[in-house]
Amino acid sequence: MLRAKLQDEKLQPHAYCSVLEALIAAGDEEAAGIARDLVTSAANSAPEAIEKPLQAAFVLLQGDPPRGWEVVWPTCQSNAAFAEALFSRFATDPYSLATTRLVTGVGETELAELQIWLYQHHLKQDEDDGAHHLGPRAGGFTMITSNRGWHSLSMVVMSNLIERGTPAAREAIHEIKEAAPEVNLDRAEKAAEEVVRQKTWEPLSPSELIDLVTVGPVAQESPTPVPLVATPPQSEPAAAPGVESRLAAKQQAKRKKIGSAWIDLQRSQKQWTSDAEIADHGGPTYNTIRRYRSGQESTRDPYVRGLFAAAFACDISKVPK
Repeated sequence: MLRAKLQDEKLQPHAYCSVLEALIAAGDEEAAGIARDLVTSAANSAPEAIEKPLQAAFVLLQGDPPRGWEVVWPTCQSNAAFAEALFSRFATDPYSLATTRLVTGVGETELAELQIWLYQHHLKQDEDDGAHHLGPRAGGFTMITSNRGWHSLSMVVMSNLIERGTPAAREAIHEIKEAAPEVNLDRAEKAAEEVVRQKTWEPLSPSELIDLVTVGPVAQESPTPVPLVATPPQSEPAAAPGVESRLAAKQQAKRKKIGSAWIDLQRSQKQWTSDAEIADHGGPTYNTIRRYRSGQESTRDPYVRGLFAAAFACDISKVPK
């Protein structure tokens, strides 16, 4: 009975949205199919014929954002008026529950697609260019005149990507950066890298912590004691295939933990919040710090350790190799 109302041509947009939302929430797959068909059919529809497909798209994105996006995004790519009207609903109130459900519900790739669309269609324009965009009214869509909402929606999307702290989010920001090279996203990329590192960081084991405190470069550089009685050299057994590479990987992992823990300790004492501040105070560049944190060795390591010593105002012997 309720589903039959979806065929009523006289049903107002807000009522149509409410009925569709109630049916889908109740698990009515036929109603969900109607919504998907409506959105798909709007790919080539004229602006005056997209009212109900817009309502269906909004309901799909609210009920199941990932699956909804799979249906809605292709239509947005094909129909500019449809995309403009739909995303305007979120841009008018970027901090609403509806926008939050969308931004937190879809994946990193989908957020990158949305952000690139925002850059291409709105963020290149001046704040006061006077452009008019479609926006929501009670149950339907009307006109808004300011780009402020679009910029706010962009900030919400980027903030969510950064705060996710996943490698996929970091890659999504890199993808956005490539699609919009004129926009400076270096700070956002660095912030995302920092959150990823914080969420994936593992504490040192007790033995590694003892090594960090008690075994320093000075001890490592001490000359090897010469035995009083010479012993004949002994040949070392040949390493089995793959043993050397596994040993190298294990040593790199140990350098990674010790080096990162030392940087974090020094940075916290300086009350610096990111690795970028190390570079700002005379330390290595951000990319060099990332390489050092990874445990990867370089012929420039003595020079890099000197920069760390200068930035943290400590002796170079305190900087782990």
